[in-house]
Amino acid sequence: MQYKDFSGDDWGRMFANLPIGYRDRQFKFFLEDKTVIKLKAKSIFALQNKLLRFEPTAVYISVFRALNPSKVKAKIRNFKGAGYKLATNLFYGADLVIEIDTKNKYNLDKTIEILKTQFNFNDFNVFETGRGYHVWVKEFYDFCNSFCRENTKIQLPQDREEFNSKWRIGIATALIQQYCNIDYDTTIDTRRVLRLPYSIYKGKKLVCLLNHENKKSGSEQSL
Repeated sequence: MQYKDFSGDDWGRMFANLPIGYRDRQFKFFLEDKTVIKLKAKSIFALQNKLLRFEPTAVYISVFRALNPSKVKAKIRNFKGAGYKLATNLFYGADLVIEIDTKNKYNLDKTIEILKTQFNFNDFNVFETGRGYHVWVKEFYDFCNSFCRENTKIQLPQDREEFNSKWRIGIATALIQQYCNIDYDTTIDTRRVLRLPYSIYKGKKLVCLLNHENKKSGSEQSL
């Protein structure tokens, strides 16, 4: 299957499940010839045109939002020679996505229960992956930014990112300490990318979207 084979319903599902602020996020296309393209989408129609033009074999979207998202690279601490000049960009914030490395539903339910009871988060999107789940904490971005707006000491891009990073580290640490099976390193990364829901991977539509009660709709494939 290719994007040229998408029906109107296929495109509708993809666009309906784009994360908030997708215009400020990085899209990462992997092409058949191994080329990697980083770009931003000004509209859903621009994204559709790029998918049809490049027909990527895999598509990712960032958890972060930035002024120039296509220019953002991985953190220096994780990848040699990476990073970006904050003076030429602006970090708006990053969503918190908990990466769970097991299909054990008890572990998933426990993780969500801790997020609710200890951190007062109640709005989640849960995506099934090949190894487990991605728990997208929808309130985290605004939660962090509200603190930044009220604190005049957290105005520079690097300070905003550091504040965001400290909170996600604290949450991930609490989950680990309570024996939740999560991928710590990817969960705390403010610049990670995730496979785009309802995109194509290995010739199949990756359309498995779960709510926080873990109910799968239809015969959808895993991310």
